[in-house]
Amino acid sequence: MVHFLKKVVISIPKMWELILLENSFSFSYVESTLINVSSV
Repeated sequence: MVHFLKKVVISIPKMWELILLENSFSFSYVESTLINVSSV
């Protein structure tokens, strides 16, 4: 049980990292799209 908990605790930051990475990618994508649209 303790081993399992350790695994979960270790995997949570990695999950967050992935989520944040994805969010920053989508954000920069939206940002660049907005810039393109507004410059037209």
